Amino acid sequence: MANRHNDSSAYFDVYDILTSMRYDNHLERIDNSTRSIALFYLLKSYEMGYERAVSEIEEVFVKQKRPIPRSNDYLIFKQIW
Repeated sequence: MANRHNDSSAYFDVYDILTSMRYDNHLERIDNSTRSIALFYLLKSYEMGYERAVSEIEEVFVKQKRPIPRSNDYLIFKQIW
């Protein structure tokens, strides 16, 4: 739904599911591939101005004094058909 409808809240939901299902919202505890996918969806939601994503970006990047990257820095989808 997130990709098909380009929906900011759905992008955030994907991030939330990937980071909280088994890991209690500890982004650093998941494997690198899953982390990249999760951050891609968080950043997509942030780029669209979704309020929950903006506050999460604050926690993940700003408070750690890391620059906020673009979503495409984490993942690039290729159209296969």
